[in-house]
Amino acid sequence: MICTIFKILEEKKIRLDHSFYRKTGNFDFPLYYGGSYINKNNLLFVNIVDSLDNIYTKSDIINRIGNKDFKIKKCSYSLKMLGDTLNQLNTVFNRNKYLLKENLKTSNFEINIENNVILILLEDSTMENIQEFKRNIMDSPLFHFSQKPILYLH
Repeated sequence: MICTIFKILEEKKIRLDHSFYRKTGNFDFPLYYGGSYINKNNLLFVNIVDSLDNIYTKSDIINRIGNKDFKIKKCSYSLKMLGDTLNQLNTVFNRNKYLLKENLKTSNFEINIENNVILILLEDSTMENIQEFKRNIMDSPLFHFSQKPILYLH
């Protein structure tokens, strides 16, 4: 039963995501849309930028999904803004690979839709390393820094 519910929710999420896809091969996310995800309780959440939350945006999501079986979560940043910032960070990363990989030991960065941030994983997420990243690489209120989990192999 839970697998069936998850499959239905996943299909709705995919339908929503694909509704933003254009023939040009790109996604065209509206400025109100902060992404969607299925939480641990198998509920579909759609992030809506707080300042753009209105009847039109809810109606648009209902039309894209096909029903009202989702929850709205207000967020600060649109998926377009998160994606544009991540693209800028990728450009900076490609120019400063040595600093990022060797000095700051940056292991990964990605959009975290559930928390509406760009998550940056550092091997050592001390305040000093975070400040160095912000000073020498890029700073943004969209960034959230975290410690890279250490995996032990037995």
